[in-house]
Amino acid sequence: MQRITAFLLLLFSSIAFANEPLVSLRDVDKLWKTWSPGSPSTQSLTKKLKVSEGVSIDYEFEVTSKGNGVLKIGNSHIRIYDRHDDGIYFENGLLWNKAEDINDDGFLDVVVWGNAFVELSDLDERSVKVPVLVHLIFAPGLKTYVKSVASEYIYSTFKEST
Repeated sequence: MQRITAFLLLLFSSIAFANEPLVSLRDVDKLWKTWSPGSPSTQSLTKKLKVSEGVSIDYEFEVTSKGNGVLKIGNSHIRIYDRHDDGIYFENGLLWNKAEDINDDGFLDVVVWGNAFVELSDLDERSVKVPVLVHLIFAPGLKTYVKSVASEYIYSTFKEST
């Protein structure tokens, strides 16, 4: 499984700049700048993604004062930002992310990838670098995204559509 993940990471990193990211470091900086004493412990921004002609979906990026951030799109919540070293954090803070039609069905899917640094144990503060990957596929019949692939270190939640 790790070899497949590593291969996919290499594949997607070669085309990372083909599309604008769903959430950029500029977005993170914008949210950090809004904090002031007494402000809420979370800040968020909402954007719209044109999934295909005539189909759009709103998504939200929320970041906490502790340095964690979640992409909320459809029924999925994916931790894509983590600078808070509490045993797991992401390289450069923000995972690479973009919308791309990865299954050639005419709808943009969501791809998140990068590296997590994972502490070996509570007794050993050394960390190992682990590749992480999430694929969300747009399901037109459900009008939302469904999980295709999700690495364990991203702490994602996916609600089943009914």
